[in-house]
Amino acid sequence: MSRLPTVRAASLGESGFVSSARPAASAARVGAFVFAVAAAGCSDDPAGEGEPEAAGADPIAMLDAAMACGAQDLVACDVLDPACQQTLADIVACQWGGPGTASVLPPVNTFTSAEFLAQLTAASMAAPPVPAPVQQALAAALRWLGLAQPSAIGSQQTNELIASLYLAFYNFETKRATLIEDARTGDARVDDVLLFHELVHAQQDARYDLTTLASSAATTDNIIAFRSLVEGEAQFHQTLLDLALFDVPVNPTTVGQVIEFARTQEEAAWFEQPENAWQVSVALSGHLYGQYMVRDWWFEGGPAGMVAHFADPPTQSLRMLEAAFGREPATSGIWASPAANVFTAVGQALPMPGDETYPLAFDRLGAWTIYMLARLAGLAIDVAEDLALGWRGDQVDLFQLQAGGFAARFRVSFDTEANATEFERLLSAKENIEVRRNGTFVAAGLSEQPDKPDWLFGPLQSP
Repeated sequence: MSRLPTVRAASLGESGFVSSARPAASAARVGAFVFAVAAAGCSDDPAGEGEPEAAGADPIAMLDAAMACGAQDLVACDVLDPACQQTLADIVACQWGGPGTASVLPPVNTFTSAEFLAQLTAASMAAPPVPAPVQQALAAALRWLGLAQPSAIGSQQTNELIASLYLAFYNFETKRATLIEDARTGDARVDDVLLFHELVHAQQDARYDLTTLASSAATTDNIIAFRSLVEGEAQFHQTLLDLALFDVPVNPTTVGQVIEFARTQEEAAWFEQPENAWQVSVALSGHLYGQYMVRDWWFEGGPAGMVAHFADPPTQSLRMLEAAFGREPATSGIWASPAANVFTAVGQALPMPGDETYPLAFDRLGAWTIYMLARLAGLAIDVAEDLALGWRGDQVDLFQLQAGGFAARFRVSFDTEANATEFERLLSAKENIEVRRNGTFVAAGLSEQPDKPDWLFGPLQSP
């Protein structure tokens, strides 16, 4: 297997990792829903019927212990007041790590949206450049798949999109928490939970070194999985504070209701602008779907139990989808990444760098991208869920053609032939894509050339 550069579609245009707070679009919605939970008396079932609970675990006692850290007694305060910041940091430390955990209070500053965009732009300009042919090939592949506009890949448009999504962020390179000043709502409770979220990241960073943890994310799927853990945990603890600040009893039922409401409402908003939906979802899916995964783990082992999950973090977005859709984790059948991607006919020499059949780079898009492809194609949500949960590996290989232009090979394996057939139909409906299937394995050749060469598909079998 050749050693080729990885290109991460999820990270083009994002230089340095900024850990974001709740997406702006959902802040008012979640607040309104928390009021609705209180008014409807939806906390009458404190046992949380239908919520996951491991043998011997007591989620109610765990939540009570978390609330004893101070969230239920917190009076909304001014997040720019150092005393308020310290109070929030102390509650975070106890709730996140358990009583006795030392609090971490990073410097807290404010940016305008314009200043945040300028910082993103400067950081992207300072980052190692993606070679132009690789970026152009990736842009073409994402366009053919219907995932992104070509002008948005690795461009200032991407920075503007990212800057529009966040109310606050924690930068684990500078170790600072930042609130976007002109995006603040004027509601002290909302500002408090935003900073609370970033202070969870400060705790994570102090214990686990997020820079090192993030550096192992080599593919788009790895990035989404990493965010599902880091953002999912911060969002989970933010949800607990949300409920407490709005005087709603905190129990497994109310926690589950708010998590589900936030996911369904925010996800619906993504598809109002389908041209940006995939990129937005890559940035925010960890907040919304990662909460389910973290909730399950936290209900099983509390704060102490999370240590093992940071020691062995998820590497595939499939895990957060399994938690969100109530499926048992897949334990076998997923092929390793990267997979072999340099092939030749029997009796012929292997292609060399510079040959059109030798890939420029590769990426793994993951189960999350399969889900978004299905949703963007207009398939029913349950069909999209089945396709994503049936994912058993994928790889995109990028090529530069000697006749001009670019091409891509997109290989995907599924758990069943029915899912593979459904995905074959989905891709076959798109222009510039030819699909070949063998049982549960799908290979797609992407190119503007009407006749796709056989080499573009590779062997019709899972690696």
